[in-house]
Amino acid sequence: MENDSYIETCAICFLSIERAKKLVPPEFIEGWNWFQQRAGTTMRVLPHRDPTLNDAPISLTRDAGIHSPDYKKLRSRGADKNKYVLSIHAGGSRYNDKDLIYLEDGTWILDYCSQKPERGRKATTDFNSVMMNNLRDGIPIAVMIKQSSGGYMVCGLGFIEEYNAATESFIIHGPVNPSTEAAGFFSIVEAEHLSDSEIQILKEWDAEDERVQVKVNQIRRQGQERFRKALRDAYEDTCVISSVAIPEVLQAAHIYSYRGPKTQIVNNGLLLRSDLHLLFDAHLFTIHPENHKVVLSDQLKASDYKIYNGIQIADPCDRRLSPSDELLNIHYQQFLVESR
Repeated sequence: MENDSYIETCAICFLSIERAKKLVPPEFIEGWNWFQQRAGTTMRVLPHRDPTLNDAPISLTRDAGIHSPDYKKLRSRGADKNKYVLSIHAGGSRYNDKDLIYLEDGTWILDYCSQKPERGRKATTDFNSVMMNNLRDGIPIAVMIKQSSGGYMVCGLGFIEEYNAATESFIIHGPVNPSTEAAGFFSIVEAEHLSDSEIQILKEWDAEDERVQVKVNQIRRQGQERFRKALRDAYEDTCVISSVAIPEVLQAAHIYSYRGPKTQIVNNGLLLRSDLHLLFDAHLFTIHPENHKVVLSDQLKASDYKIYNGIQIADPCDRRLSPSDELLNIHYQQFLVESR
């Protein structure tokens, strides 16, 4: 859980398919295989609307975006497992779903709107709560995206890494497959800096285990120190907004925190004065992704911070280290929602 009460993140250190298999009904595993085998392909209609798919091992989708199969209809009857979502599809007219954002490491993230009941109708199942089970227990979901040219692209599997109650959206990170897992893209720690025994401790995740909590906190602190040094070097110990050049008050701000070794890269960071870092994390201001200018919320426009409205942030000493426009856009879109 993040410090902000409206943001919940998955606390599991190493997310993996093998770990998840132990927590779901066996039919889910067959469903995951079905989606992974078709990743990168486009289907004319959603699987449950295709009469030729008689070999489907489990109900794969439904008309509404979030699909959690009826456990009573499974061969295993759910095997006494927790209730989970198997798949989602995005791009419907009722929701402000975004396209996949492709990251430099070859993975993607999806900002997916939570379910809202149709006007005048009460939802029979709280699918958002079921999605939260996936987030908290580290259970992947299959992702399909509606294409403007028609049909649905199968994107494979993704882990839900975050829920933002302010924007009412889930952040999904994929694709989950043997190569992306091996590269550590779904870890909150960098395995290259860990011993084999430390990795084993973290893989045997237990939220109540104090030794795990101590180790996670230590590893995160070390990673943050490396990230801060890289940003200090890139911006020559100067805040990108205020031009303050006092190292003791400068902090490394993530534009967006997703999992994997690439989250702690300069393109995903800004060197900010400590008070500006807090305001940025709270979405009280943002950086416009097209021109890199500061955009203040109405709440700050009458404050002492008004002098920064419209200021263009400083460039790093190496332009290749400039903040990612795609990641800035995620922060910008969240800012717009929270500023309504």
